[in-house]
Amino acid sequence: AQPLFLRDCGGFGLEPSRAVPLVNLALPVQDSPEGSVRNELYRWADCIVRNDADHSERLMQSRVGSDVEATMIGHLRPYLEVCAPAGAQFSVAPAELRAVIAQSAYHSMYRYWTRQLEPVHRD
Repeated sequence: AQPLFLRDCGGFGLEPSRAVPLVNLALPVQDSPEGSVRNELYRWADCIVRNDADHSERLMQSRVGSDVEATMIGHLRPYLEVCAPAGAQFSVAPAELRAVIAQSAYHSMYRYWTRQLEPVHRD
């Protein structure tokens, strides 16, 4: 998802490339009756990305394992907490966090450019 985001979107606020069609990742970011850990994880990441697009994008542009990556994760920390469902605790390694952020960023841009994006709702 990270290479797709950088290739197709170039970043938040930029119009996507028209050379290739955008990919619908179909992430479970809207409320669903399942409530599985996977769904909660994607809803959590979607909230983080949509509330702090700048640091999410800079995270994806950083080198894996770099000081910049650690710094960007640090900047996202307030949303890591605020976006978590009440009482939920996620144990996510930096590489896993980066992966769900990248997937959510791409999916958010897909929904924006296909006019499917809904406002973030917090409990």
